[in-house]
Amino acid sequence: MTTDSVERVACFVCGTSLEWSRLTSASQLVPSDLDFRPGEPMRSTLCFRIAECVSCGFCSADISRPSPSCAGIVQSSEYQSIRSDSGLPALATRFLRSALIQDRSANFVAALESALQAAWACDDAGTPDQ
Repeated sequence: MTTDSVERVACFVCGTSLEWSRLTSASQLVPSDLDFRPGEPMRSTLCFRIAECVSCGFCSADISRPSPSCAGIVQSSEYQSIRSDSGLPALATRFLRSALIQDRSANFVAALESALQAAWACDDAGTPDQ
């Protein structure tokens, strides 16, 4: 069973208030894939794992929590280039932006996890390899 709750949060970077559906529980009835992607129904919860501020584009598992140096990273041309990439699914670009923030903050394991989830989002959307 999968459940979520809607919360009102404020973006740490720009302060914009938004509603976000936070995943509160999920089960996995089907085994994981060989790429470690969880089976259903947990697999369908990928979109709940990352939030995006509609104003500044900050992406994180929790956009209301402080992240070192994230404001400067969000404003960088590299970050904005990923944000405007129309060749990738929107969910994938959210995970890639989060990966960039984690990488620049030296949270390399979290960056890898976000990048892997971006790949899963591309695969689920049927995006061909680049």
